[in-house]
Order: sequence, then C-alpha cells, then structure tokens
Amino acid sequence: MAEKRKLSTVVKKHSHGLGEGTHSFRTESGSVSANARREAESKGESMPGGRFPIRNASDLANAKHDIGRAKNPGPARAWINKRAKELGEPPIGGSKEKSRASKLYRPKTVGRD
Repeated sequence: MAEKRKLSTVVKKHSHGLGEGTHSFRTESGSVSANARREAESKGESMPGGRFPIRNASDLANAKHDIGRAKNPGPARAWINKRAKELGEPPIGGSKEKSRASKLYRPKTVGRD
C-alpha cells in the first residue's frame, strides 16, 4: 500500500499539468516513457523515433546534459539548438552555459627559442 502511494506521488510530481486521462511524461525512474516519446514525436517535440523529447526549458537542460550519450551527436546537437531557439533559450554552448572560470582562463602562448 505504501509503495502504491509513493508511486502515485511520483507520477503526480512528474505529470507537468498534462491533464486528466493522459500519462505522465516521465516514469518513476525519471526516464521518458515510450508513450510520451510517441506523443512528443507526433507533436514535433522530439527527433524522429522519439529521441531527445524537449517540451520545456527543463527538458532542454536535460537534453543538453545528455548530448554526450547520443549515437549521432551532430544531428542531436542541431535538434537541441533548434528547440532552444523555439523556446527562447540559449543554444548549446550559449552564454548561460559558459562558466566564469572559462572566461578568465587564457593559456599563455609560448614563443620559439
């Protein structure tokens, strides 16, 4: 009984206001369900095959983090940047993602002797 209540709580937290009668976008483990991938693909919110579904800024941040696991990083990067532009967010490598340290550090050039 406690497990069922816990699962119900998790599903409610991840439903993101999808409305009654629809499934949650994310499963209990945090991954995107197969049904949600198909739905996102039909709405144009994911790459073909349901890869990299991006509905909002949170999904965009997750996709940017997961780009290293893509089978084809080139098309995945292009897709993520396209959705970032549509959502009004910075693309991969955009100004919000650069750390202060990377701006301050500049390697010294060494001349030839």
